[in-house]
Amino acid sequence: LVFGQVPGFVRVRPMDPRTFEATGTVKAVADPVERAANAGGIAFAASPSGVLVFAETGNDHELVWVTREGAVAPLNIDKAAYRQPRLSPGGGIIAVSVNNETRRPDLWLIDVERATRRRISTGAMMPAWMPDGQRLAHSGGGAALTLTAVESGAVETLTTREEARRLPAGTNGY
Repeated sequence: LVFGQVPGFVRVRPMDPRTFEATGTVKAVADPVERAANAGGIAFAASPSGVLVFAETGNDHELVWVTREGAVAPLNIDKAAYRQPRLSPGGGIIAVSVNNETRRPDLWLIDVERATRRRISTGAMMPAWMPDGQRLAHSGGGAALTLTAVESGAVETLTTREEARRLPAGTNGY
């Protein structure tokens, strides 16, 4: 089990996947880790293979891999104000929100093997990979929820901000 804890820690606890019973003690694996305002989410992601990526606090973050054994290896990517890193289903691409100098978030894709970074949306944040690894859902860009194709950049608005505001209480995730 990998979990975030306020004020900005990532912890792990061994568990039996069949019984969900704890099989060991809680260990800290990352500290300090960026978190959202008002005790919000901790900025990390874990892949099924056991690789962990996280953003440190501040505006000059370095993205790193952390193995199951706790070994830390920095990625060969320039530091930036990274927020909300999310690993692709295949584990080779990181979708991440990056604040610019005015703190406006843009959505970037980082190809880990090639050590390249490409902006795919402006004013966007909170990426979530679709299971096929070909599309990203995210907020921003004038819509409440948008789907962007990774290769072509084609954008589909799933829900506008106005539509989200008209949803009955409790149905829009707020």
